[in-house]
Amino acid sequence: MKRSALGRIIPVTLFVMFLDTALAFGQAPKPKRKPTTPSHPPLAQLLIKSDLPALISLDGEPLHNGDAAGANEILRRGVTLGEHIVEAVSVDGDDKWREVLMVDKVGQRAVLIELEALRTARLAKEEQARKAAGDAAAAARKEAAARAEGEQREAAERAEHERQEAARRSVEEASARLRSRISELERQGDAYEQEAASLLRQAEQADRDAQRYQSQGNSVLAALSSTTATIGRQAAQNHQRQAQAARTAAKQLERELAALRQ
Repeated sequence: MKRSALGRIIPVTLFVMFLDTALAFGQAPKPKRKPTTPSHPPLAQLLIKSDLPALISLDGEPLHNGDAAGANEILRRGVTLGEHIVEAVSVDGDDKWREVLMVDKVGQRAVLIELEALRTARLAKEEQARKAAGDAAAAARKEAAARAEGEQREAAERAEHERQEAARRSVEEASARLRSRISELERQGDAYEQEAASLLRQAEQADRDAQRYQSQGNSVLAALSSTTATIGRQAAQNHQRQAQAARTAAKQLERELAALRQ
């Protein structure tokens, strides 16, 4: 009995295996799955390089871990298509660079940050400003010096004018004194000459009286008249000398007056 059961099981097993194989070969092949499209947008790559050490940021986010990137060091960053902002500040903070990029295709795009040109332009502008300030200061000093020189010249001119005016007044006062003294001496000379003329006339009269008394035999009166005539002539001569001295003094003063007027 056991042998007959085994004989029945084996043919059944073989039949099932044959049937499965036949079904496998006869079944239509299943279609292959298409690869799924990734959900994230396509990326482009920016190659960012600065010609001077700088702190660089992309869309407000610091690059290089917030540290300064070295000169000509290339920073690679993937970005989506669209608008992006790259900014850079020099290490000393004096120069700033900013550019708005429109990334419109996938691929690499180089971004050169030209801080050196900005620095050169800034330094040139600062130098120009310093030169302009220096020129303005020099012009101000020159103007101040010219103004001071002008004021000194005006002060010197005023002082010279005052000196000349004082000298003119002094000459006028001296001239007035000299003219007064000359007039006084001329009056004195005229007075001495008039007195001398009068004395000479008296002496001549005394001579005539002496001759008359002598002719009358009055020798005493004749001698007295003769003495009177002699004294009169001597006095007249003295007055004439005084008149001459006065006129000489007046002429000397006239020469001094002429010298003052020159």
